[in-house]
Amino acid sequence: MLKKYLPILFCLLLIMGPAFAATTTVEVTDPNGGEQLNRVGNNPYTISFTITSDDNSFLVDLNYSNSNTQGTGTPIITDVNTLSSTITCADTNFDISPVTCTYSWSTTNVGNGDYYILADVNAPVAAETDFDPSDATFNVDSFYVATYESGDLDNVTIDLVGTFLAVIVDNIVILVTLAILLIVVLRSKQITSMIMGFVRR
Repeated sequence: MLKKYLPILFCLLLIMGPAFAATTTVEVTDPNGGEQLNRVGNNPYTISFTITSDDNSFLVDLNYSNSNTQGTGTPIITDVNTLSSTITCADTNFDISPVTCTYSWSTTNVGNGDYYILADVNAPVAAETDFDPSDATFNVDSFYVATYESGDLDNVTIDLVGTFLAVIVDNIVILVTLAILLIVVLRSKQITSMIMGFVRR
């Protein structure tokens, strides 16, 4: 009689099997497209991503890239364990998925441009990996003022000062050159005046 139900049981296993399988997924949530990052006002910037899995320990790779293709761009972190102090996760045991994790990213050496964050997650115990890029590009620039909520004057002041400092840093060579030229011109005028005074005598 059992043989009679074997085809039905087999079909149920095919349908329900994936639901019982451990599946590890990662999703980049911030920056996820459209953000404007100021290298001073938004430095460091908090990268956020979620991990869904039956496992409880993961190795994380984060890159920033002009492309949303896996393996491209510049590494931010490589094979960093979620149990380390480098990454902060809301639930280190991953008892209830998805779990939000964050990384504090220094943007000091990031050039102006449009980028994606690329996240790779490896679950060694479950032998599973997953990849997710930002949905769209975000922008890094020294001239942008960070987004702020209405009435948040403290942040506005900080961001404006940060932008001003970033402009100075980016143009320090030009400023120094202009200062030297100004000194030369002033000294030239002084020398000329001294010569003219001597001649008149």
